[in-house]
Amino acid sequence: MKLIQFMLPLLLVAACSGFSLSAIFFGQEADTIEAVDNAEVEVEEPAADVQAEEEESDLEADEIEEEDEEEEEEEEDDEEDEDEELETSALETEEAEALEENTEEDDEDEEEEEDEEEEEEDEEEEEEEEEALETAALESEEDNEAEEEEDEDEDEDDEEFEEDEEELETAALETEELDEEEDEDEDDEEFEEDEEELETAALETEELDEEEDEDEDDEEFEEDEEELETAALETEELDEEEELDEEEEAEDDEEFEEDEEELETAALETEELDEEEELDEEEEAEDDEEFEEDEEELETAALETEELDEEEELDEEEEAEDDEEFEEEE
Repeated sequence: MKLIQFMLPLLLVAACSGFSLSAIFFGQEADTIEAVDNAEVEVEEPAADVQAEEEESDLEADEIEEEDEEEEEEEEDDEEDEDEELETSALETEEAEALEENTEEDDEDEEEEEDEEEEEEDEEEEEEEEEALETAALESEEDNEAEEEEDEDEDEDDEEFEEDEEELETAALETEELDEEEDEDEDDEEFEEDEEELETAALETEELDEEEDEDEDDEEFEEDEEELETAALETEELDEEEELDEEEEAEDDEEFEEDEEELETAALETEELDEEEELDEEEEAEDDEEFEEDEEELETAALETEELDEEEELDEEEEAEDDEEFEEEE
């Protein structure tokens, strides 16, 4: 009792201050317990890893067995597919032969159509060239007509100028006659003055006419030079166009010859292709014969295997009967 009374205040102090006797007396043991627990956890973890690995190995074995079964099924399917392929190949060869016959007919029709189209194109090109030559001839004729009209205009201008000169001369004569008549009536002084005035007027008119004629002549001369230059340029262009047309005709001739050569080569190639197709048909016929022979051999082999199976069954039955007889004898 005394001990309890002595320990009570200590216990109260320990409870209030968080002091524990187990921490003093059992602290090291608690550390060891925690270490042991951690070690057990570490041991349990590799054991779980081993179990997981065993489960994975079991799953892999199951998967391998399933894959083997699938491979066996695929091999059976492949054998069935090979049989079907043999049948389909025979059908395909027959269809290919029919298609080749149809394609040969179609190719011949297409070649005939292409030849007709090429001939039509060549005729159209020749017609276009003839039209171009006709247009060039018409243009040259029009240029010549324009030059002739210009020459006629120049001749008309010269005739008008001569008529104007004749009219001036007649007017001068009339004025002279009038002057003479007036001189008879008037005095000599007035006659002289009139003559001087007429002369000055005539000179002025002549100068004006000469200036106008010179201006007109210069303008007409310049216009004529420009027209001649344009005509020369047009003739040069026409010559160049004719040269180009001749070059185009030569090129067309060369193209026509090349086309003929290409047609000849195409004809030779078609002949070679026909020969190759005949050889291919012969090879296909040989292949079909070999295929039929292989099928006959397979059928004979199948019959032989069936006969062997029947013989084996008979041998097994005889062996079974012999075993039964032997057992009965025993």
